[in-house]
Amino acid sequence: MQAWYNNGQMRLLSQQNGDSQIWHENGQLYYQNTENKIAFFHENGQTALELVDNQISAWDKDGTPITANRAATLKQHLSQVKQTRDDVLNEIKINSTH
Repeated sequence: MQAWYNNGQMRLLSQQNGDSQIWHENGQLYYQNTENKIAFFHENGQTALELVDNQISAWDKDGTPITANRAATLKQHLSQVKQTRDDVLNEIKINSTH
């Protein structure tokens, strides 16, 4: 499955093997899910979060590792990521039925 933004940038690529990617409207990768890794990215291209073999690593927009006292920032970012992912998938489902 593929979807694009109105500006022609790739928005979503979902493959039959379960791998998928979602991009920010500016063309930077936003979310990537492969067989052994899930990753989220900030709009500037910096990795925000990686989950590999049940090990989570997270960074702020400047590439600084997120410490325990910055967990609230990570939680907020992840909730936005999940909402955006859900919005994209719902929009694709709606558009594919018309």
